[in-house]
Amino acid sequence: MKDRANSQKDTQSQESQVELGQNQLGQNQLGQNPTFLKTFLAGLEDNNNTVRHQASEILTSDRLTSDSLNKLDSPDYYLTTLHHTSLPKNIQNLSLSAIVRLDNTSESLVNTLLSWLKDDDATVRSEAALALGELAQVSEPVVNSLLMRLNDKNSRVRYSSIWALGKLKQRGKTVVSALLTRLNDQNSRVRCLSASVLGKLDQRSETVVSALITSLKDQDSDLRCAAATALGQLGNGQLGNLSETVVSALLPQLDDQDSDVRCATINALSQLGNSSQVVITALLGCLKDEESGVRASAAETLAELGKPSSYVSSALAQWIELHQASDYVGSGIDALWNLEIPQGSRE
Repeated sequence: MKDRANSQKDTQSQESQVELGQNQLGQNQLGQNPTFLKTFLAGLEDNNNTVRHQASEILTSDRLTSDSLNKLDSPDYYLTTLHHTSLPKNIQNLSLSAIVRLDNTSESLVNTLLSWLKDDDATVRSEAALALGELAQVSEPVVNSLLMRLNDKNSRVRYSSIWALGKLKQRGKTVVSALLTRLNDQNSRVRCLSASVLGKLDQRSETVVSALITSLKDQDSDLRCAAATALGQLGNGQLGNLSETVVSALLPQLDDQDSDVRCATINALSQLGNSSQVVITALLGCLKDEESGVRASAAETLAELGKPSSYVSSALAQWIELHQASDYVGSGIDALWNLEIPQGSRE
C-alpha cells in the first residue's frame, strides 16, 4: 500500500511539473529554461499514460524551437533518451519531429535512424523513414536502406520511404525503377505517391512516361488523378517526341467519370502548354461540364493557353456565340475576359 501511495504521489508530482511546463510554454518561457526541457524528457518515461502524452505533445509542439532544444547537452542526448523510454512505440515516435527540427546532421543520428528502419514495429520504421527524408542527408546507405523499405510488408512504411526518397530528390535508375514497380502496389496511397514522386523527379524517359500513361487507365481514380498530374509536371518543352504521345493520352481523361481526374487533366494540359486546335477544342467542351470546378479550370487554362495564340480568342468568341442560351455560357465569357484583359490591368 505504501509503495502504491508513493507511486501515486510521484505521478501527481510529475503531472504537476508537466502542467507547470505547459504554462511556461504558453508564456513562451520554456526555451529559456532547460530544466523544463529535461522535465518533459523525464515525462516520456513516466508510468502514467497522461503524463507521457502531455510530455510528447509538448516536445513536438511547433512552439518548441531548435534553439531551445539545443540547450540540452546535445541532440544525441535527446535521441538516446527518446529511444530508451518506456513509451509505446507509436507515442515515442511522435517526438521524432522534434529531433528533425534540430537540423542535426551528425553521423550518430543518421545511423540511429537507419537502425530504426529495421525495427520490429512498423510505426518505428515508418517514422524513421520520414525523419531521414526531413534530414535530407543523401548518402548511399540512406538511399539503399530506404529502397529496401519499398518492399516492406507494411504499406505505411512503403509510403513513408517513397516520400523520403522524393524529399531526397534521388533520380538514379535504381530509384526510378523501384518507384515504377510501386505503381502496381496493392495499396492505393502508395501507388499515388509513386506517381507523384516520379513527376516531381522530372523523369522524362519513355519508360516513365509509358508507365504513367498506363496508370491513366487504372480503375483507381486517385491513381488516374496522380498520373495526370505527374505527366503535367514533366513539362512540354522537355518531352521532345513524347509530347504528342502524352497529350493524346491525356485528352480522353477529360471525359473521366471522376471530376477530380478531369480537373487534374486540365491542369496537366495547362502545364504542358500545348495550344493545338485539338486541345483547345477539347477544353472548350469542358466549359459545359456539370461540375463548376471543372468549368472554372477549363476557363482558366484556355485563357492561359490563349496568350500566345490568336486562335484561342476567335475560338472562344465563336463558342460563346453558339452557346448564348446555355447555362454555361458564363464560363466561356470568363475565359475570354481573362484572356483579353490581363488581371494586372484591371481596376
